[in-house]
Amino acid sequence: MSFNKNLDRLFDAAAGVCCYCGCGTYMVRREPGPDAMRRFGIPEVPGSARVLAYRLASIERIVRHVDGGTYAADNIALACAFCNSHRGDASPEDHRAAMVALAASSLHPNHQAEPTPERLFRRAKRAPAITAPSLAA
Repeated sequence: MSFNKNLDRLFDAAAGVCCYCGCGTYMVRREPGPDAMRRFGIPEVPGSARVLAYRLASIERIVRHVDGGTYAADNIALACAFCNSHRGDASPEDHRAAMVALAASSLHPNHQAEPTPERLFRRAKRAPAITAPSLAA
């Protein structure tokens, strides 16, 4: 079965819910970014695409690739991009517990009440100010 068919099947079977943190996910092929941002309540401001990217549906291998895991039907699950990219070498059970704890403390980006402008622009605030060149010469 192809990668896209596996992802479609997993997305439908899991109703689009991440196996680790329980957040809703989306698939670009099925839902354009602006529609997904409205569904998740993400304001359309600069930086919001990065917030939305954490909700992208992805295939998680229960037994990791480096441990011999394959894309067999009994070894894959649906995960949000954030959970999938932060598992490391943790077991699925330990990773789920960690992601649930992050969600409960509002530190998981997909479980924050509302993406605030402060959070979206946190990187921009650290950047040096850009000033216009002086016109007095």
